Amino acid sequence: MKDSLLREIKEFPSDNNIYLIEKLSEIAGFFISNQKFLYIVKNSEISINQNIKTDFIELNTNIEIFSVKDFQQFKSGRYNILSFNNLSSENDFESFVNLCKAHVEFMNSENIVNFFYSLMNIFQVTKEQNFKNVIGFLGELAVIKYLYKNFNFDVSSFWHIDGSESKYDFSLPDFNVEVKSTNSINKLVLIKHNQIFNEDKNILATVFFHSSEQGFSLNDIIYELKTHKNAFKNLNFIMNIERELKRISKNEICNKKFVLEKISFFNVKDINTIKQIPKTISDLQYHLDLSEERDLNFDMLKKIIDENKKE
Repeated sequence: MKDSLLREIKEFPSDNNIYLIEKLSEIAGFFISNQKFLYIVKNSEISINQNIKTDFIELNTNIEIFSVKDFQQFKSGRYNILSFNNLSSENDFESFVNLCKAHVEFMNSENIVNFFYSLMNIFQVTKEQNFKNVIGFLGELAVIKYLYKNFNFDVSSFWHIDGSESKYDFSLPDFNVEVKSTNSINKLVLIKHNQIFNEDKNILATVFFHSSEQGFSLNDIIYELKTHKNAFKNLNFIMNIERELKRISKNEICNKKFVLEKISFFNVKDINTIKQIPKTISDLQYHLDLSEERDLNFDMLKKIIDENKKE
């Protein structure tokens, strides 16, 4: 799909016309104009013309488009046009296509300005942010899968609700979940003390992997979750998938394989840790050994989750 779309963009003439290449819904589709790739949505929300532009994406709202021979599936009218301007990056192009399709599926192509700003945060990742250990991402996805499989509880819409600025990995109405993953032999987890030991109701999830060619890759678990028939159907989930993938090398996504050893959950209030920290110390990080700590058994965790479902 990605390669065929890129080929089509290059093959169409630069004649100032707009050509439909894929209809996504009755009000949205992918188009090509002057070798630019466009996501066009019928405008029913915005009464003024706006232009917002970054290096990679540009939004023009309330633009009048006239239907001609190659535009018959969409009538003349006012449309919002989101263009992607970084066709040299196949991975970014694929992300843009996936996110626009998710915008159609989960938001009926509404709130186009908010959608644009979400895309801007994804495609403007700074160099300092442009790396993340595959283990951390894999652990968060493993927790999403585990909670749905064992408790029929889909937490994907609560995942990184503030994007890269999220305080916790999962922020639910009644509690938060922070995930720490490792494939180290000693199974210590690195934590930021004030992040989880505070006044909030927090649960610490630990995920242990070991490398193995008989295991699964990050690409495998992403495909499994995205193609699930009954769960993980929300724009927030797709946004976070695409955002995190941009911080990991293609080799790690496809070729590094792991076996999941164990997932455990701990009530942070029950963990034995530093009780008093001098005011002169801030941003304290350390490796935590949880081997002697009591984790939440299945029934205890189920009770917490069931209470949250009632909220």
